[in-house]
Amino acid sequence: MQVITTAVAAHGNADAEFKLGMMHCKGQGVIMDYVKAAELFKIAAAKGHASAQCRLGNIYYDGDWLQREWEPPFEKDVGKAVELWELAAAQGHTGAQACLGMMYFEGNGVPKDNEKAVELWQLATAQGHAVAQSSLGAMYYNGNGVSKDVEKAFELYELASAQDHAGAQLSLGMMYYKGNGVLKDVRKAIEMFKRAAAQGNEEAHRCLDKLYSNAHRNKQAQQCLVNTQVVNTQEERHAIQKNLIELMEKQKDEERLAAEMTAQLLREEEQQ
Repeated sequence: MQVITTAVAAHGNADAEFKLGMMHCKGQGVIMDYVKAAELFKIAAAKGHASAQCRLGNIYYDGDWLQREWEPPFEKDVGKAVELWELAAAQGHTGAQACLGMMYFEGNGVPKDNEKAVELWQLATAQGHAVAQSSLGAMYYNGNGVSKDVEKAFELYELASAQDHAGAQLSLGMMYYKGNGVLKDVRKAIEMFKRAAAQGNEEAHRCLDKLYSNAHRNKQAQQCLVNTQVVNTQEERHAIQKNLIELMEKQKDEERLAAEMTAQLLREEEQQ
């Protein structure tokens, strides 16, 4: 395969040049050579190869990393990255559309334009791009560049989550936990948080820690209730009841039901 790809690339085939660049980038069948890979991407991009244009755009955007790995002449150039992504996006390249959408959303290298970001993410979403689906979901959830539609946001997050997009899984978890756009379901929220946390999402880890902390406080409260049934003196009973009130006041009203459900989940896990 490497011999064939190299031979075809030598004859100026843009697709072969791009594939050979990826092989050099990953060290697959050839020596890992970032500089050679970048050179091949530039050649293929100049011939209008969309994936090469997108990849080269990524290289110019990640300038700090390039200075360490690629060495000159590749330095960070956001304007060049935008230019290359626009060329690739015009050919329907979903990765370029997703990247360009983020640039318009952040106003990075282009004027901030939420409507343009939505337009680009819609194009990529129609082709199943997970990052675009999650980003577009956030736009619908917050009403940025589009009318606020929490149900539509939920649908988009589900699509991205099915492709293991950690950010979408986190967002779904929050929606299930709060009952926002969907019926409140703490069990489902925990499932989503766990899936996102398994991919290293720090916010998902914090959400799980909070839920388990609530469950622990709930267990303490339950123990207080048990203790009130076995004490002998009125003074002891009042002390335990006071402790119970202090524990419950630490939890917001909207979190109490969630804490109880979480405690039940923990008990079920301990029994398995």
